[in-house]
Amino acid sequence: MSSSLPPLLAPLLSSAAMRTVCDDEVYLQHMLDFEHALARAEAAVGIIPASAVVSIAKACHAESFDRAALAEAAVQAGNLAIP
Repeated sequence: MSSSLPPLLAPLLSSAAMRTVCDDEVYLQHMLDFEHALARAEAAVGIIPASAVVSIAKACHAESFDRAALAEAAVQAGNLAIP
């Protein structure tokens, strides 16, 4: 996790399973998985070319993103999905 709870309070405030679900990289990857699925659906109905799905899929890897920069951009945009 990129930001962790204090060791003394972590067990009281959240479970290990929830801390895993809320991990920054996991959360970002779920957002990118959605974008990839959206691209596949758009290609299936002709909104975008099928060839674009390959490029989008290659870009949808959370480890490729600067999460700190995304967090800063999200503050400016007011939404994590906008930057």
